[in-house]
Amino acid sequence: MKKSFEYKDKMYTIGFTRRSVEQLESSGFRLSQLEDTPTSALPKFVYGAFLGAHPQIRKSLADEIWAEFQQKAEVIKWMIESWYAVGSSMLDEPEENSGNGILLDLETD
Repeated sequence: MKKSFEYKDKMYTIGFTRRSVEQLESSGFRLSQLEDTPTSALPKFVYGAFLGAHPQIRKSLADEIWAEFQQKAEVIKWMIESWYAVGSSMLDEPEENSGNGILLDLETD
């Protein structure tokens, strides 16, 4: 799940990728912090949403862009959905025609 927009004549994309979620989690971020400690967690979360498409973006630029967003509460809800979509995608089944699917027999030892 990604959304693109223009800021100062440049296109940006927000949304989480597996890499950006792993990067945030490895730095100690947990999604539950948005509720527990929103003042410190929200800027990290927003920055992480930029990292998926813009791994070299400066945090100060992400903060500057975020300050211009309207309907921030709705955008945060969408970002949370994007975060969860990354985890859900890890449970997707391989395409049937790929020939690479592994099926374990879970009925026997």
